[in-house]
Amino acid sequence: LNPLISPIQRLCLLNSPTIHRLLRNSAVMLLTVAACAAAERRAGPAVQSGVDHSGPSQSVFTENMVQVHTPEGAFFIDRFELSELGPGDFFPARNQAPKTRLTRDQARRICQSQAKRLCSVFEWKNACLGTQRFRFGYGNAAVAGRCNVKFDDLVPAGQKGECASDAGAYDLIGNAMEWVEGEGPATAMGGSFLSGDSADCFTSQFFSP
Repeated sequence: LNPLISPIQRLCLLNSPTIHRLLRNSAVMLLTVAACAAAERRAGPAVQSGVDHSGPSQSVFTENMVQVHTPEGAFFIDRFELSELGPGDFFPARNQAPKTRLTRDQARRICQSQAKRLCSVFEWKNACLGTQRFRFGYGNAAVAGRCNVKFDDLVPAGQKGECASDAGAYDLIGNAMEWVEGEGPATAMGGSFLSGDSADCFTSQFFSP
């Protein structure tokens, strides 16, 4: 793994199926374990979740998440990129450094340790586009400086206060790219601080599995 490639993690929580999310960039890039998901806590087994129902209650999962609505249902996603507050203590927190330098497999394991999993490409894009289907999350035209896409390094999660989706998820565009789940090449979404103003909800980078 290129030492300059670093992922961080954000958690997605699907209302029915479990979802999780992670991101990443290219040659000189940063990865972000961006999106973990977990199924909604219900009386019966969750649909396609694989969630350990002996774990924390749903309120624990969703406390720092925002809800995203799609034609296929609703799910939750972390409001901020995942940080490592202490050794092995991962949490989506504002004004903390995103946890980077993770492989997609490591991101998956972090999600699984929290009874969650990576978000799919579909889920991640819907979280970014929002109900108003904005190309850049906050609008359809790029605004210079709103997201961390043309700077020298990562910034703390949520520091770019106007770089948010209409649901209130921060840094989906820029800062660090985020791993997503899917078949074929490993995929990261959203661009990084190196991507430039063209980075949007469709920006992706592919890597060998």
